[in-house]
Amino acid sequence: MTNDKNKICINDFPVCMIKFLCDDNMTIIFASDLFYSFLGYSEKEFIEIKNNSFKELIYEDDLKKFKKFLSSDEGETGYFDFGLERKDNTINNVKLNAIVKFENNIKVFNCIIMYTGTSFNKMYEDIFRWDCYRYISFITDDIVFKYKIENDIIEFSRNYFEVFGRESIINDFKKNIKNCVSLHKDDIKKILISFDEASKDLKRKELEIRLRNRDGKFEWFSLIYKIIDDNDKQNIIGRLCNINKQKTEKNQLIEKSQIDGLTKLYNKSATEKMVGEILESNYGSESYALMIIDVDNFKGVNDTYGHLLGDAVLIDVSKIFKSIFRETDIIGRIGGDEFLVFMNKVSSENDVREKAEKMCQKVRSLYENEVTLSKISISVGIAVIIKERVLYKELFKNADLALYETKQNGKDGFTIFDEYSYYEESSENSNSVKGITGYIKKKANSIFETETDIKEAIKQVIEVLGNKFNPSTVYIYCIEKENKFAYEYFQWCNKGVKRINDGMKEIPLNTGIDEFNYLSYFNREDIFYCSDTEKLDYPFNDYMRFLGSKSLLECLIINEGRNIGYIGFADYNSQRLWIQSEVETLTIVAGILGKHLSKYIEQINS
Repeated sequence: MTNDKNKICINDFPVCMIKFLCDDNMTIIFASDLFYSFLGYSEKEFIEIKNNSFKELIYEDDLKKFKKFLSSDEGETGYFDFGLERKDNTINNVKLNAIVKFENNIKVFNCIIMYTGTSFNKMYEDIFRWDCYRYISFITDDIVFKYKIENDIIEFSRNYFEVFGRESIINDFKKNIKNCVSLHKDDIKKILISFDEASKDLKRKELEIRLRNRDGKFEWFSLIYKIIDDNDKQNIIGRLCNINKQKTEKNQLIEKSQIDGLTKLYNKSATEKMVGEILESNYGSESYALMIIDVDNFKGVNDTYGHLLGDAVLIDVSKIFKSIFRETDIIGRIGGDEFLVFMNKVSSENDVREKAEKMCQKVRSLYENEVTLSKISISVGIAVIIKERVLYKELFKNADLALYETKQNGKDGFTIFDEYSYYEESSENSNSVKGITGYIKKKANSIFETETDIKEAIKQVIEVLGNKFNPSTVYIYCIEKENKFAYEYFQWCNKGVKRINDGMKEIPLNTGIDEFNYLSYFNREDIFYCSDTEKLDYPFNDYMRFLGSKSLLECLIINEGRNIGYIGFADYNSQRLWIQSEVETLTIVAGILGKHLSKYIEQINS
């Protein structure tokens, strides 16, 4: 063994390489001469006696754990200690490092084997983990690397320079990674986060990243790595596998399945899926707009001028949509002449109006200089949600109702769905509650029907109330069984309003003196209406002063004849006069909450 300042080289070790198939025989398709030499066979003898089977060599007690590795997926690595049986029937201990690959759609295992003997010790094993891994680059196209965390140095295998044309050793890697032109800027943060996570859980990590090749073009690579302990220091060993071809083919397949062939917009299924996923992940923190667009009188265009010109109109209209909306918006063709635009994270309803007006105007003037083609226009229905959770079906339905109204008003324009007026109109000939109260009743029931987590559903309901009526806060207090205390369980706060602090979350309901019973403020309709909290009796006026409430409106929540809590609005800025629609809405929501709040209390007390 060569000793040069304690530097040990892989060539000092008895290392050989083999490649075998993933079949019952574990058939060897390549092995270095050293492999046969250590076994005591010639290659011809081995094929005749052992049927060219790697499985026949593995010590029986070790075969079971090795068989589990045969089910590994492409890119997986295995690191094993086991015994190999030589020709003279002796068992030789070996270390093996293997990588699973697919060659011509056939699963194979590329392996490095080191014969350890009795003199192999811990120092050599640590070196083997890296050097053997590096040796793999001789039998694959993968680039392997070692990152010395403490020194912030990364070292790549010999083929790194061939692929990227850059030095294979990089100093101050993590320190300078943000300025690295070789890495795609969108992947830098992803790598840093992954390295940080790996240092905490020590698990194998896999990322897909983009690297700039020596031609200056970005290609996709699979980055697979793991943190290992090396002489009481943590280092990372891993490899880079070029997956650009697979990634490109996959993206082409995805695009083919998602894109409408004529307009090059998203097709119906892709549009619905993407919009649905965004809305499902939104819990009232963002605002969105959904537009349904019909090309007016399109059937007449097809019948009069033919399908080729009709297709040209759809293509031209699609180009207008793409020119107006952002890359983050979703534009899809969901029918023959029907389109959908989803504006992702809108700033205001005015922004939506401006986009809709611009879109209608551009389509209107599309063929204004054409002699043969009559005027083309579009009808648009729009549903806007401002920091509220609405799922795709409901949003689409509202936009569709607005589209119907546009068509009823003569087409060539847009309508924004108005939930309040719609519920007012739809209730004229029925016994259902009208206007905003009817809307919130339907909304609250819908939330409890779709949300399985009761706590989350209640939070969503009071958030809807807060967004619609704009008090300083909406809250729910639960009353304990003896009616002596109430405790704050839920609170929604308007912008800039602080939550109730822990010391104020308990309110006494009575002081032992009848006239000072807080529940006595509620009238026969179970409503407590207060436009000036300073006029309350002591100690409740002091309590409201501490909270900051200048006016409040509360309604008892009753289940099976017992008061289980109350829901309320509070205004911290003025002595607010609460209007009838607010009183009616709070009463209806309190009635809906009864059984759900009771069930939630049972859950947390069980």
